[in-house]
Amino acid sequence: MSNKLILVGNDIDLVNARKWSHIILHHSWSKDSQKVNDWDNIKKYQMQWRYAGNNITEKVAKDLIASGVKGVEPPDKDIAYNYGEEYAMDGNGNPTLKFRIGRPLSMVGAHTKRYNEFAVGYCIVGNFDLAPPKEEEIEMFLTVARALMSWFKIEPKNVIGHYETYVLLGQAKDKKEAQSIKSCPGLMINMDDIRHRLE
Repeated sequence: MSNKLILVGNDIDLVNARKWSHIILHHSWSKDSQKVNDWDNIKKYQMQWRYAGNNITEKVAKDLIASGVKGVEPPDKDIAYNYGEEYAMDGNGNPTLKFRIGRPLSMVGAHTKRYNEFAVGYCIVGNFDLAPPKEEEIEMFLTVARALMSWFKIEPKNVIGHYETYVLLGQAKDKKEAQSIKSCPGLMINMDDIRHRLE
């Protein structure tokens, strides 16, 4: 059996891949600029010290920690997600949907507490609390999800939105309560519809 998986025209190395059983869909909660590589900016943000949504220096982080401040986040080893997508300018200056590769499948994610060991993280750049994603964005996710589902034998019921983990872990009683904690992958994304399309 080959150790390569093809995702959106990219060879994905499966040597030492973890045994993935879930796929978790995210949104960046930031507007897709469609002009710059937002994926790289997200990666840069996540790979630096952070506090209250802002990057800070290591010295500032250590001073905050020493003074007992809570919520200082250390740098991640890579972008939190395995895969994602965003609009970026093509050679003619037109926004074009691009597939992005993050953490290798051999590496634990950093996208969803208590799921990172066994769930592939996929992020669509955009804020889908404000507007739904375009159909081509959903289609790209579905294409990638189907390939991963086939390779790793992931069932459609295990393709979930980030907020759904709160219900599954017993931290929220239902979808509404879960989305009040964290709306990711966005209030305008229907995970039941996505799972139905993956059956």
